[in-house]
Amino acid sequence: MTDPQVEVRDPGPPRRSAGGARAAARPARREQERTKRTKQAILRAALAEFARHGFEGASTRRIADGAGITPALIGHHFGDKESLWKSVASHTFGRFLARLQGRHADLEGVDDWTFLRMMLREYLLFFSEEPDFFRFVFHANQGDSERLNWLVDHYMAPSGKRYMALLARAQQAGWIIDGDLYSLRYLFWAASGWMFACDRAFRRIAGQDPFDPKFVEAHVDLVLRLFLRPGLEAAGGPGPLQSPPEEPDGAAPAGDPQPE
Repeated sequence: MTDPQVEVRDPGPPRRSAGGARAAARPARREQERTKRTKQAILRAALAEFARHGFEGASTRRIADGAGITPALIGHHFGDKESLWKSVASHTFGRFLARLQGRHADLEGVDDWTFLRMMLREYLLFFSEEPDFFRFVFHANQGDSERLNWLVDHYMAPSGKRYMALLARAQQAGWIIDGDLYSLRYLFWAASGWMFACDRAFRRIAGQDPFDPKFVEAHVDLVLRLFLRPGLEAAGGPGPLQSPPEEPDGAAPAGDPQPE
């Protein structure tokens, strides 16, 4: 008597429990976090290096030392020096625009006069906190024209469109001083960042710390009094001044470096 035929099924790969799947995913998440931290460190060190020495004078060795990594990791994550410079520009302008967009959202519902004053104030505060941003742009203006053209076309011109429109409407309303709007833009740009970018000379000349919080507040108030007509109040609620700042094409979100 023969044994009845028994069907043998392939059990397939062993099933993972939910806990096992989570455990398996942890190393990948840790690696992602490690990569993100490394990129952030490279971008911070590269911004400082480009801000101090410009593109030509910048050293990838010093950037690597500042980030606490080997130079090979810069190439792995960002490619060559030119690509790293563009990634720094994208990351820095992305953070700047995110800062303005966040402030814009916070001011929803306020009157137009307060909106104008607080948005200009945020612009000033950013430069007091990020003086290397101003230095980076200044050095770009001294270097290769193709690199500068890229920066202007991708970031400086697009990000300035809404800002210029805001100034134009404010000027029409009589809330800011008269004058050529581009001259006013660059005067405000200089007032926003030059003192902080030249902090060492300022300390020696004035004997004051330009980054002291009380000094910054006094400086911001002074600049606003120079540009805004005093004693004016907006009539009514939110109006045509309050159009959201646009993120220019190609801008990286704040905190999100360019992909490898």
